[in-house]
Parts: sequence; structure tokens; C-alpha cells
Amino acid sequence: MASGLEEAWSRLTLTEDEEQVIVCDEDESEERIEQIALYLWGKLLTDNYFNPGVLKAVLKNIWKPTPGAYSVLPLKQTVEFSKVLGSQLGIFLSCNEANLYCGADKSMNFQVELDITKSLRRGIRMVVRGKTLWIRLGYVKLPDFCYGCGKLGHVLKGCDAVGDTDSDVSALQYGEWLRASLVKSKKK
Repeated sequence: MASGLEEAWSRLTLTEDEEQVIVCDEDESEERIEQIALYLWGKLLTDNYFNPGVLKAVLKNIWKPTPGAYSVLPLKQTVEFSKVLGSQLGIFLSCNEANLYCGADKSMNFQVELDITKSLRRGIRMVVRGKTLWIRLGYVKLPDFCYGCGKLGHVLKGCDAVGDTDSDVSALQYGEWLRASLVKSKKK
């Protein structure tokens, strides 16, 4: 598996937009640091065997966090940071603060107006606290798009940029993994 992943990574070609590295300010507010300090951590006290994976699945089902793990640090899960990320993709429209789960799964949801003549961005390279991170992007309600060039409006069979569509599917630069689903929080 590891060699397959390394091989796929070596075939990945970043677009000009994806090559850009954004340097992020380190201006975490004291209020945000206090919010993170109030996370709920727990320990299961039992002498009986239990399956940690099942426990995690049950807690996720109860708490219903946003799906996906997109590498956004908990201190950066703010409306301001979503504006920074959104402005890298297009025109930032909105971010629902209720969807910022304080690091439950390292994801954020925000709306942006995209230029559909460009390829979809698969991620954003960002330097935070001296570390370069790849923040993976996922798109909600994404229509059909080309797995070869990443543009909306056609699929792989109609793509002039890729040419032969009978080529190895694993060599394609885009895929179904760009689709993200949005779980709406329960109304009280």
C-alpha cells in the first residue's frame, strides 16, 4: 500500500495555483486558545475488552461532526481563516460559524464563488508556525467534472487536454475524492 501511495504521489502534478505557498499569520486570539482548552477529552474506564474503532464510530454518530479530515489546525478553524482560504480559491462568500467544530475532525465549510474556466484546486499549500501544510479541499454539491484536467463542464471522455481516455485511471490527476458531503447540524 505504501509503495502504491508513493507511486501515485510521484505522478501528481500541481497546478500553478497549487504551487503557491501562503504564509499564515500566527495571530491566534486568547479567546480561541481558551475555546480549544475546553475540548472534551475522556477516558474509558473498564476492565472489559472494547474496540476503540467502534467507540469512535459511536461517538461520531452521536456528535455528528462534519465529515472528512482536511488538515485545518483547531486554532485556525475560524471565520477569519476561512476568509483567507476562500480568497485563495475565488471570491469568499460566507462561512457558517456553527460548522466550525473546534477541531473535531480538522475540517471547515465555507462558500466561495469559483472561476469555472480554471481547474479545481485540490489543496492549498500553507506555512503555519514554520511548518508547510497541504490543506486538502473537498467540494460540496460538485457537478460532473473531468478527472483528467479538473475542469467543470465536461467529463474525461470529452476532454481535449487529456487525449486518450483509455489510459490508466490511477494516473489521472483528479477524482471522486474531490467530492465532499455536508452534514447539517440537527435543529434544536
